[in-house]
Parts: sequence; structure tokens; C-alpha cells
Amino acid sequence: LRAFNTTSCTNTSGGCVPLNIFGALGSITPTMAAFINQDALLRANTEQDVATATISGDLGNVKSPFSELPIGIAGGVEYRRISASNKSDGPSQIQGEVLGTGAPLPDRTGTVTLKEMFAEALIPIIAYKPLVNALNVEVGYRQSEFQVKVGNSQDYGSYKYGLEWAPIEQLRLRAMKQRATRAPNINELF
Repeated sequence: LRAFNTTSCTNTSGGCVPLNIFGALGSITPTMAAFINQDALLRANTEQDVATATISGDLGNVKSPFSELPIGIAGGVEYRRISASNKSDGPSQIQGEVLGTGAPLPDRTGTVTLKEMFAEALIPIIAYKPLVNALNVEVGYRQSEFQVKVGNSQDYGSYKYGLEWAPIEQLRLRAMKQRATRAPNINELF
């Protein structure tokens, strides 16, 4: 691509062979293809440990006076430990060396830990009435502790709340407000 003419490159290192990407079909010779067709090797390793405990059900006789359906709840805790690493060959770590790979990918390694607690509820306000087959409130909260290394943690919360209305069984309208936060992955952090 950076050539003076069809036979000599501006930089001759690495055995440069000029290539006209706008040439006619078949104008790329095997020598040209061999120069630009470089293998890139990347070894990636990921380990994830997960422990989760959840409980769900309904509150039996605890219900709205306008609904036959009880309040449904769910809750739980989760622990995740994720370790990941990648090792790239030399060409993969140099910008523009391997065509089509985007940015260089340096070697990386790291571990993150997440501890989470969550609770959700589906509260039927009205059920099986004229023009209100169902009117429900839905709420939920998740508290997360994200840790990169011991003593370096960050707490944050995610939530949802909303209203669901079904005037008839075949039509349901929902309005929800949610805030969700995703922990960064190993490549984003390291």
C-alpha cells in the first residue's frame, strides 16, 4: 500500500511486497498474499467460580383486598470470582501489524470478585375485575460489592420499579424505571 511503484516499497523491512488493493481480479499474486497473510496467535484463559442461593414464592394470604393473587417475592445472594488472562504473540501487540484485528492487544491478567444480594416483588393490586384483568406493581433491588484487589472495593445498587396493567387478558401495558450497572470485565480493567 505504501509503495513508490508496483515493485518497490517505501519501507523494505520484513521483505515488503507492494500490493495494489484496487487491482483487477487475480492481480494479487501468491507472493503478495503471503506478505499480508500473517498468522496472529492469542491464548486466552478464563476461570469463574460462582455460588448462588435463591428463594422465591408467595406470601400466602398477604394480598390486596382487590386481588385474589398473593404477593410474589424472590431474593438471593451470589458470589462470583472471575480470573482471566491473555497472551498475544508479537505481531498482535503492534498497532497495524496484523490487518483486520483492530487495536493492539497487549498481554493482560487480572481477577475480580463480586458479592451481590437481591430482592424482587410482584404485587397484584387488582385482578380479574372489569377493565382491569390485572394491575400489578413490580419492584426489585440488587446491591453489589465489586472488588479488584483486597481492600479496593466499590459498592453500588441497581433497581427497578414499574406498573403493569392488563385491561383484558390479551393486552398488557407496562411502564418500568430501571437502573442497571454492569461490572467491568478483565480486558476493560487491565
